[in-house]
Amino acid sequence: PINLACLYPYPNNLSWWKPAVSGLSLAAVTLWSFQTARKRPYLIVGWLWYLGTLMPVIGIVQVGSQSMADRYTYLPLIGLFIIIAWGIPELFSRFRLKRTGLPVLSVAALLVLWILAWHQAGYWRDSRTLFEHTLRVTRTNSVIHNNFGVALSKQGRLDLAADQYLKSLQIRPRYADAHYNLANAYRNQGRLDMAVEQYTQTLRIQPDHAKAHNNMGSALLERGRTDEAIQHYQQAVRIDPDYADACYNLGIAYVNTGKIDRAVQQFRAALRLRPSDDNILNTLNKVLMMQNSSKPGGDK
Repeated sequence: PINLACLYPYPNNLSWWKPAVSGLSLAAVTLWSFQTARKRPYLIVGWLWYLGTLMPVIGIVQVGSQSMADRYTYLPLIGLFIIIAWGIPELFSRFRLKRTGLPVLSVAALLVLWILAWHQAGYWRDSRTLFEHTLRVTRTNSVIHNNFGVALSKQGRLDLAADQYLKSLQIRPRYADAHYNLANAYRNQGRLDMAVEQYTQTLRIQPDHAKAHNNMGSALLERGRTDEAIQHYQQAVRIDPDYADACYNLGIAYVNTGKIDRAVQQFRAALRLRPSDDNILNTLNKVLMMQNSSKPGGDK
């Protein structure tokens, strides 16, 4: 257990000889297993177990963005352990020190594996440690660069986070999540024009990204482009009618343009989605007072 990673990306280029050598090796071991089946039945049992349980997870049907996963070996390795469990005693059968040698070697092997496993588990103590290690042992890992950026953002280290997002986009230019997260980092830094640019890139790749529409609206609203902001808030609500933040933000934008009745509708929609949110309730009350005072005969 060394150089393990939480996500292994697909290689950009795979040399032809690697799958060729792998295929020939599998064929050779399979043939040898059948030829020795009568003499060493554990070999064919273990090898067929290994091949049979590994087949569903070798990537013929892609599931997720990973090229492989360590957890996929849990069941297949039982087959190899069968070969080891019966094969090693047979291998040592000619040695006089079999009774003492095998237990000593077993304990030594377990001790080494325990130390290596303990060391590997240490990389999982926090997100930053895990992602830094994964980037050291893998290449062109756009997902982990993006995830590392998210972890740095939560720590308030926006410059370092933006750098990770940019590295992710260098590997995978049409990665919507990285564009979106980079936009959020820029917005939190007050770099609104750059944030709007990245939100635009996100929506070009993924037009139904409700959060990108909502945050784009907020960035535009801060730039004083209220009409454009309203359009993006409306899109966010259309895509996700249960998006309370988008409803609330749309209400604020309507207030800024004097459309009080529409604002009340959006605040009520937001309050239905989050009935315990005091901020929404207080804002709705204030706007209702504004609405009442604007009516003929209303309180002044």
